[in-house]
Amino acid sequence: MYNIDSVLLMTAMQHYKELGYKPLSSPMLVDREIVEITLPEGNTAQEHLGKFYVGSAEQSFYQLMKEGFSPNGSYMLVTPCERDDVIDDTHLNIFLKVELVSSELNYKEIMQDVIDLYSYNGFNVTIVETSVGCDLELNGVEVGSYGERDYLGVNISFGTGIALPRISQAISRDSCCN
Repeated sequence: MYNIDSVLLMTAMQHYKELGYKPLSSPMLVDREIVEITLPEGNTAQEHLGKFYVGSAEQSFYQLMKEGFSPNGSYMLVTPCERDDVIDDTHLNIFLKVELVSSELNYKEIMQDVIDLYSYNGFNVTIVETSVGCDLELNGVEVGSYGERDYLGVNISFGTGIALPRISQAISRDSCCN
């Protein structure tokens, strides 16, 4: 139930690479000011040696920008994500995620690239509008969030390429519950 499906992970990464997303090495730890950009009110980031574990590689991308990286195009970053969510069967404190980030595409284009991956693999996702963009759901489980924000004067679109084990849990709900 909580396994990382390496085949699905590699399939996703290859799909995004073929679409032109460039793999980018991403920090697991970021400055406080960076983690606070996306940290929901009431949540707490986990500190480690004066930095903070990322809750999403979107934060890693902003850290890279803060350190001088100049975005030009679309990128794929892989990080473990640490969050203090309420734990249940699909919410863990730590999970693995491929984040898609772009200075050229809008978040709906990123989301469509993810939908194409899921459709190719036989998964039918539902788009849910949110106050900050859109989510994708599979079998009633949120499997990705998509939006955009400005950072350092650059409009950055972002979205979940794949989150593990969440996607595996959503897939197994279909086989166990239908």
